[in-house]
Amino acid sequence: MMGTIAAGLAHEIKNPLGGIKGAAQLLARESSSSESSECLQIIIKETDRVDRLVSRLLSFSRPRSLSLTPLNLNELLDSLLLLQAGPIGEKKIRVIRKFDPSLPPVLGDADELKQVFLNFLKNAIEAIPNGGGEIRLTSRLVTDFKIKEASGKASRMIAAEILDSGVGISKEDQTKVFTPFFTTKESGYGLGLAFAQRAIHEHGGSIRLTSEKSHGT
Repeated sequence: MMGTIAAGLAHEIKNPLGGIKGAAQLLARESSSSESSECLQIIIKETDRVDRLVSRLLSFSRPRSLSLTPLNLNELLDSLLLLQAGPIGEKKIRVIRKFDPSLPPVLGDADELKQVFLNFLKNAIEAIPNGGGEIRLTSRLVTDFKIKEASGKASRMIAAEILDSGVGISKEDQTKVFTPFFTTKESGYGLGLAFAQRAIHEHGGSIRLTSEKSHGT
């Protein structure tokens, strides 16, 4: 029901947004006043921002079917480090990798899991002040815990951890970080961790947060 409502609402919002943006772009091309042009660019920029927010809300609420294939978790995590090499280098962050090379493939949706772990990695990078810090990525086979499936079979689990030496999260905020639209960032929608939590649960996994203010997450 939430997905149906969100889809209808997104449609009703996106149509007038497109009209507003188109009119603003037309006026911006014809405007000779620098002040008016600046105001029109703000309108265009903000309509784009609302459009992105509506799209994210729609993707969050819409039921999805996962495309499960065997994948190597270590390779997935490594690929994300390459994607974020720029921000990591700019902040002089030291990256430590402790991957278990003997991990078996896991059944997962590669695109979904890539987005999940990319979100975690970006948060870790943003939590570290300029001038250096440390991010540690680990993967391991969990030997002391198993998930009982519907068939009664006990399945092994793989744990992936992303640890940072950043500013940490207050105890009060830790209870809210997975709530949609909660964010402590100036620019952010507060949907990243809510999306990540849902995606992990859809994969039959669990997510755990441990953090201490000024000592990392």
